[in-house]
Amino acid sequence: MQVLGAAQACGPFIGLCINEGLQNSLMLSNLNSILVEIRSLTDAPVVVYDVYNPFQDNAPLHALAVGILPLVNGGIYATAFQHENIKIAYANAAYGSNQAEFVRLNDIHPTIAGQQKLAEIGLQALGLSHSTKKQKK
Repeated sequence: MQVLGAAQACGPFIGLCINEGLQNSLMLSNLNSILVEIRSLTDAPVVVYDVYNPFQDNAPLHALAVGILPLVNGGIYATAFQHENIKIAYANAAYGSNQAEFVRLNDIHPTIAGQQKLAEIGLQALGLSHSTKKQKK
């Protein structure tokens, strides 16, 4: 969200601002530190989710996020792939322009359907499948 706020202030130089912001990003630094710590403890696969567009289709920030997220997510991929056995769950692609279904109105958090979609793509990233059948008791 910090990146989006900064992007609005950049005006026509948005690409330069975003690239500079990502290079100095605590988010990417923290992601790297987390992955270093995990790798010091285990070689198990780790799923890293990219960032989805949290803004409803008709919200002013929706179009801005569409332009920025490839840069943000590119930074996530570059950071994640510096480490072994990392799987990416592509939340942005999975949500597409379906914020009305997957993101709570006037919020940035997923709906129940959005949470289910995130779980589904996490399992897919690990090469697992999710059975929608309920187990018999």
